[in-house]
Amino acid sequence: MERFGELALIALGSNKNSVWGDPTATVTMAIQRLQMLSQTAVQQSCLYATPAFPADAGPEFVNAAVALRTPMPPDDLMSALHQIEADAGRERVGRWGQRTLDLDLLALGCIAVLATRWPVWRGL
Repeated sequence: MERFGELALIALGSNKNSVWGDPTATVTMAIQRLQMLSQTAVQQSCLYATPAFPADAGPEFVNAAVALRTPMPPDDLMSALHQIEADAGRERVGRWGQRTLDLDLLALGCIAVLATRWPVWRGL
């Protein structure tokens, strides 16, 4: 059986216009860019809207999730995700602010990334 890399689960969100357009266009372009990291076709959710957190922190987010297969180790994949965010014009100016693009690596293979970072998040 041929191996196609580890399964990566990635959450996407945008609630601010980017160089690629409005939040819907930004998330759509990010999914296309993620396809370039995958060895197989990217599986994606529908786009959906969620309120910003905390309440009144900005306009609603356009969100989606993707699953892709990649041979990249976690640090390289995170670097690639940060590069896609930067290409969309992402600036990290503060917690809970509006974002042109947010890409969160949820899991890679058997590693639940958010679970390994939970102590960090809990303390924020």
